[in-house]
Amino acid sequence: MAKEMEITVQPIFSTPLFAFMVPDHAAINQTLSRAILAREASTPATPDYEVVGWSSPHDLSMLRYWLGADPVALVARGQAYLKAGTEDVVFVTLNYPDRVLASIHVSWLDPVKTRRVTVVGDRKMVVFDDTHTTEKLRIYDHGADYQPRDGEFGNFIAAVRDGDIVIPRIEPTEPLREELAHFIECVTTGREPIASGEDGTAIVRVLEWAEHELLASRAETTPI
Repeated sequence: MAKEMEITVQPIFSTPLFAFMVPDHAAINQTLSRAILAREASTPATPDYEVVGWSSPHDLSMLRYWLGADPVALVARGQAYLKAGTEDVVFVTLNYPDRVLASIHVSWLDPVKTRRVTVVGDRKMVVFDDTHTTEKLRIYDHGADYQPRDGEFGNFIAAVRDGDIVIPRIEPTEPLREELAHFIECVTTGREPIASGEDGTAIVRVLEWAEHELLASRAETTPI
């Protein structure tokens, strides 16, 4: 006979918080922990899931937050090396309004775990490396533009500017702690969350678009 689950209500916030007391939760946690550790130790990759749906939501979310827009065009190409029909290496190219171009590369097979974002602007460039412990953000005074050559109209030459590199100090924080603190603040004060349900829906829509592109590219691929 299945054991009953006890449900209690904790009036901590203005919105009631429901607490679920699962019987033998300690034993369940231990079993799950052993299974997760065994899986991670057995293989560095996770071929059961397509990598684009697993690893790219963060990239798409950042792009939507920065640009305030959704892509108007998308191309996704990938290859399945470990399991047929499940791409483990994927490249996604997205076009946004105002001629903004973004590229995402995700892979289960890369031996080096990277979380790097490069932003190229007309005046400066920024590199954010989440895996770096002390220099997560670098701002490059580097840009390029076209200038008239010899004063003749219609005759231009590319001019590249190289300047200083600024590494601002960023106080180290625990991402999950910050996320939970923001969630609690939104629940208690009614503040609009940084990532709303509308944002989540938009990201899922782009992921489905990418999955459709991958499926279409499989049908078009012909072995040489």
